[in-house]
Amino acid sequence: MISRLEGYVKKKYISFHTPCHMGRNKRLNSILKSSLDLTELEETDNLFSEEGCIKNLEEKMAKAFDAKVFYPLVNGATSGVMAALSVFEEGDKILLDRNAHISAINAVRIFGLDPVFIETKLNDFNIPEPPTPSAVERAIKENTDVKGIFITTPNYYGMFAKEEEVIKMSRKAGLVTIFDEAHGTHIKYLEKREINPDISILSFHKNLPSLTQTGGILINKKELAHRVKNGLRCFTSTSPSYLFMLSLDAMHSYMEEEGKKRLKEYKGYLEGVKKELSDMGINILTDNDAFKIVVNTDCAKDKARLLKEKKKIVPEMCDDFNITFIVSIHNYKKEIELLKKSLIEFCAEGAKTKLTYKLPVKAMTPGEISKKETETVPLKNALGRISGKTIIEFPPSIPIICEGEIIDEFVLPFIKNKTVECVKDEF
Repeated sequence: MISRLEGYVKKKYISFHTPCHMGRNKRLNSILKSSLDLTELEETDNLFSEEGCIKNLEEKMAKAFDAKVFYPLVNGATSGVMAALSVFEEGDKILLDRNAHISAINAVRIFGLDPVFIETKLNDFNIPEPPTPSAVERAIKENTDVKGIFITTPNYYGMFAKEEEVIKMSRKAGLVTIFDEAHGTHIKYLEKREINPDISILSFHKNLPSLTQTGGILINKKELAHRVKNGLRCFTSTSPSYLFMLSLDAMHSYMEEEGKKRLKEYKGYLEGVKKELSDMGINILTDNDAFKIVVNTDCAKDKARLLKEKKKIVPEMCDDFNITFIVSIHNYKKEIELLKKSLIEFCAEGAKTKLTYKLPVKAMTPGEISKKETETVPLKNALGRISGKTIIEFPPSIPIICEGEIIDEFVLPFIKNKTVECVKDEF
């Protein structure tokens, strides 16, 4: 394994993907010593009975992000999503953003929740847009027994929901409001919201210089804290990595001392880069996070391959129509300029295909499906059948169809598998 990783590093690709540190953050590099890979001892505190250095870290991060409670995540934002959804009771109905990560779907199944997906639309890039306030309002009115709402903001492509409007509506309806902000943690160092959701899930390595798998969960409704913590106990290792927690602490110190200033500088610079590309006719997403460069182009996967082979540029992800680059504050500006020139050279022509997506009809909940017998059938025979498995596009790990939904003519073109798992007919 080490020879494979070292071999990749020696090729000196230019990274426009996670993790943000890129091996270039001196503060982070200074702590990567095996002697600091410790376990829970009297001197080193305990992740779930914190009294010392871990408690100090939690209090410092809660204060920095204007939250009542902060818990570090050492099993990634995935564990935070699972723990956040554990605050509901079995059978509870929750509103769910279709951009939700697969971990949210898994949590729905494990906890026996009843998901209601909020209506979504594809933009001109064939990207699912964040739910609009009107769609959220309509979903709340149509589901008066709903207990909570789960929104992904920003999504994998850096597009934001109207966050404060969503929070106000959900508060008025008495809902527990959960935001998956895994791709927007860096925004916490740029600006502050007037009001915050009850729970926020963060992922530090995506846009900030911390080790892969480090995250955090912010709680603004203190009475939920013990329930979230109980959930974390179920989804977190009993041997948490101290290097992970130390990298989180080092990241925050770096951001407070110099990273925040660098973040602001890069934000303005990248907004200029994106405007310049747009003015030159490159089909680039502009209503999104400055640090996400999303280019819509024909034969996107072929273009991504060319960028890697010809320019040594590696993007974060690529779908059939778009290439997404995450720009880090540790990217050199000469690398970003090379990216700009390469996009002009390789990605001048936008994709011409426009797709239409309609939410499938739910026939069963994921929890109900887990108790059913399923069978594998050819895709051509799946029309009208109930999906026995969630089919996702990875990345960005959002569901094309969820287990329990009916496979219809709108969703069929999105499924690339030759076979699908369906609920076995019970007649």
